[in-house]
Amino acid sequence: MNGPKIKGAGVTPFYEGVKDGWPAQIFYLTVWVTNVDPVVKEEGIKKLETNELKLANIPEVKDLFEKHKELKDLGLYQEDVLAGTYDDMQNKLGEGKVAMSFMIDGLIPQLEKKFGKPFVTDHIGFFPFPSATDVGTAMLC
Repeated sequence: MNGPKIKGAGVTPFYEGVKDGWPAQIFYLTVWVTNVDPVVKEEGIKKLETNELKLANIPEVKDLFEKHKELKDLGLYQEDVLAGTYDDMQNKLGEGKVAMSFMIDGLIPQLEKKFGKPFVTDHIGFFPFPSATDVGTAMLC
């Protein structure tokens, strides 16, 4: 992904529906499954649940927040992130004004309803959030 090149072409690289609340968590869930789960594994999750392991003791959690800030600092999100809505994200994806969004698969039928199945088939894809190991879990983007 070349965010600056996408932005230079007049397309917003990422869009987040922060105003609606719930869409903002998807970035963190996406990064978590690719960068944190492989490190803490199932035993780490159990330790988190019993408070034997603290989030502050997992460097990849800090990395997750730093990556989000870095993308925003680079200007790769829409101008007013706090005003972004889930509906606007769908419309801007459909209009080709936004390249990517961290989102769950429930978006697919909504995009299909608004823009048709050919749009979804030809323009919507999945890939894992980048990691140091080039291994990850694919999330809708």
